[in-house]
Amino acid sequence: LFNSADMSHAFLALNQLERATRLVTALDPYHPMLSQILVVTSLIYELQRDYEAALDTLRHAQHLIHRQHGVYAGQQLAIVERIANVSHQQGDLMGADREYMFELKISERTYGVDSPEQISMLTKAANHFALRAASQPSMRSLTYQDVS
Repeated sequence: LFNSADMSHAFLALNQLERATRLVTALDPYHPMLSQILVVTSLIYELQRDYEAALDTLRHAQHLIHRQHGVYAGQQLAIVERIANVSHQQGDLMGADREYMFELKISERTYGVDSPEQISMLTKAANHFALRAASQPSMRSLTYQDVS
């Protein structure tokens, strides 16, 4: 967690980001820059362990990309991965599973099913699902090491 000096910096950062959000939204509520501002805002929330606020902010950024580029737009890959990570940190393992599956679908549509550009995403998803399997009571006798 943050110490008091870090908290004051995080507070200042959030204030500036909220101000930037207001200014950009006044120009255009679907401005492409807004999703970037929201992603940075979510990082601050995540560092503060305010996972609900982080998820809400990431989902807002994702919604903007859906409006601008479509539901399966590749521009949201990093956001979907962050949603999966925050969901996992929050203990919502089913939510993380759902996001990794969605990320795989986006990656397939963006790069093609057999594209080498999918290797990184496939490895991350496989690692996540292997760790999930290893956490199941019936699988605990097996050992698995994180390869990422």
